[in-house]
Amino acid sequence: MEHVLWLGGGCGSGKSTIARTLAHRLDLQLYPVDAHGWRHHRLLGAGEQRSNDEMWLRPAPEELAERFVRSAEEHLSLILDDLDAMRGGPLVLAEGPLLFPALVGPHIASSADGVWLVPTEEFQEWCLRKRGGMDSSTSNPERALRNRLGRDAILNRLNRRQAAELGFTVIEVDGSRTLPEMEEVVAAHFAERIAAGRGHAMASSDGVSAGPRTRRCTPISPPSWRPRRSPSRGPSPSSASAPRSAATRGCRPRSTSTGGCWSVPPGTLSPNRTGWRL
Repeated sequence: MEHVLWLGGGCGSGKSTIARTLAHRLDLQLYPVDAHGWRHHRLLGAGEQRSNDEMWLRPAPEELAERFVRSAEEHLSLILDDLDAMRGGPLVLAEGPLLFPALVGPHIASSADGVWLVPTEEFQEWCLRKRGGMDSSTSNPERALRNRLGRDAILNRLNRRQAAELGFTVIEVDGSRTLPEMEEVVAAHFAERIAAGRGHAMASSDGVSAGPRTRRCTPISPPSWRPRRSPSRGPSPSSASAPRSAATRGCRPRSTSTGGCWSVPPGTLSPNRTGWRL
């Protein structure tokens, strides 16, 4: 798929926030895989319903990882169908944890068209705890969190190994770079490909779209890397918005009030620069 750029990697690596920012900034169509998960799940046929304890406490991390990979395999054909329908417009930036290198590799036009962000185990644990861990959705949140982290560690190793075998780029995320710096790293990786894609589109355009056009994701609230507002001031006026439509659902930058991974840790905001060093 020569019209698609691929951004995969582990949960908590910042890839969703980075993809939203770059899609808006570089005029790309955004395809967030997770935003289509429930629709795909319904198309595939709903499986048996499990309680949170059955999902996170009873299986070992190895079984959780196997389930995740199996889900990625089942959803792949639907993901590819969606992406195929997005031909004829700007380049597409596909992003999500289900995009394992070995699964999407046969559909990537060039090794430069894909990059995987893989968090270290320490950074990933910090992220999940910052988000609130597993909250109270299970009878033993701490054990559920350990199982989740164990699963993610297995999946991160899988991403690293598959990417190395297929010649794709892996960027380790350990919090040593700010989120804007990470955005620049990913933008630089895709810069040549994006420039080539724009040139091809301008040369072949005759004013009529060559195929169906999917609406690009436009951020409708401030990027999540901006400094947190004081609680006493109340919500930012720009953050109040109408209910999301299907076209923008899943594309809203994560609110800093939800405690996303890239929220500012206490005492680490630099007064002389935008962003922070984690």
